[in-house]
Amino acid sequence: MNAATVIAKIYREYAAKLAKVGTHLDIDVPDASVKIEKPSQVAKMTEAYLDFCLKNPAKSSVILAINRGKFLIKDDTRLLKPGEKAIFETIATTSHSGATVRSRLGFGTTISLDL
Repeated sequence: MNAATVIAKIYREYAAKLAKVGTHLDIDVPDASVKIEKPSQVAKMTEAYLDFCLKNPAKSSVILAINRGKFLIKDDTRLLKPGEKAIFETIATTSHSGATVRSRLGFGTTISLDL
């Protein structure tokens, strides 16, 4: 399935909800024809993180991006506590190989999934 289809569906579902809690959702996909091998796993991880954002409101910007063969969820503000990070690492590794979760002060959180 192509990236534009998967990401656009998620964007339509979450953009307005996130805006109500102060989080701006944006898309950065330079080539919409890029194929995603496991669209359901990418959607599962993305929806899990966006649901987390809804439950933990903050003024922030979340970008769904594709860059160099990876699907990225980049949050410029939120930091994951060790327990929260472990939950997302578990979701990422059980649903998708080649997944990483990084959360650093001053950089926010980035979740990376291989396409």
